[in-house]
Amino acid sequence: MSRIPWILGVLLLAGSLLGAGLFYSNAQNHQTISSDPTHDMLPSQSMCRGIVDAKTGVAKLHPAQIGKVEWVVEEGFFVKKNDPLIKLDSRQATYQRVRAEAALNSAEGLFEQAKSLPEKHEKEVQAQGGIIVAASAERDEVKAKQKAEEDFYGNKKTGENLILAYKKAVEKLDAVVKLQQERLAALKLAKPEIDVERAKHDVIDKLNLLNAAKQAEDECVLRAPSNGTVLRVQTHLGELIGSAPPAPAIEFAPAESPEETPIVRAEIMQEWASAIRPGQKVTIEDDAIHPRDQFWQGNVKSVGKWYGPKRHIILEPLIPNDVRTLECVIEVTSKGPRPLIIGQRVRVIIDTSK
Repeated sequence: MSRIPWILGVLLLAGSLLGAGLFYSNAQNHQTISSDPTHDMLPSQSMCRGIVDAKTGVAKLHPAQIGKVEWVVEEGFFVKKNDPLIKLDSRQATYQRVRAEAALNSAEGLFEQAKSLPEKHEKEVQAQGGIIVAASAERDEVKAKQKAEEDFYGNKKTGENLILAYKKAVEKLDAVVKLQQERLAALKLAKPEIDVERAKHDVIDKLNLLNAAKQAEDECVLRAPSNGTVLRVQTHLGELIGSAPPAPAIEFAPAESPEETPIVRAEIMQEWASAIRPGQKVTIEDDAIHPRDQFWQGNVKSVGKWYGPKRHIILEPLIPNDVRTLECVIEVTSKGPRPLIIGQRVRVIIDTSK
């Protein structure tokens, strides 16, 4: 019986904490109701949570090629566009590029040789025609001699063997003429232009292979897509970077200069989103620091076009993630007590009275 007061006290304390948590959660996502309780209207202020972010968002970068890390940039560095962030072992890619260059040189040589094929073919056709003319002339000459011998000997037995020899020679020359004519017909069927076109396309194919090899070699170096700050490095020297990494190798915040002020992405619940307009004044406070003298000023720059899940899903106490919100971008107009840091959780108080 002596434990009952203790049990009741613990239950009362738990209920109080739960009620306070629910009140705090609602206070963060609704706010300051109009001072006139007789009117059902939107509040003059709306409070929500937000996350400090780069103007174009944090980029998650990863090399396009597979390889062993030979060099990696340090975290926190501000880099210029195209500065190297990660260098991989590029020897394999270099070998492929050299092979592609050799194949291209060979294809270009064959293409130059193929360019002369039409002229060569035309000359071969002309030469074959000349062979036929010569063979026909020789055959006609032998025929004429045969005719002369036949006229000379008539039906005498003494010239039979000579006349027979001329007949055999004529038959042989007829066969030669026919064979040369068939060769000429075969030559005319050839299309050297096709071989030239094939050689040309082979050069194009080898050039594409060389370009792909050069790209693969270039992609062994991960370069900064723009000016910005290296927020986080999640790879190390000697590591093998694969094609399906569990996390991006580099988290990168684009920025024109190291002094560029980030933005705040505020998450407005649907119940209060209709009161938000571009240009409204905003007060920004750190969500984990309570002194009210530490704040920044800003304006609503733009309001989202859709209700969607939160951009940043983080399991934190009293912060619901299973709700749809309208995201609006807050432009920070004052420096405040200290610079805002990307990823910082803040409270955003929007003046909706105007």
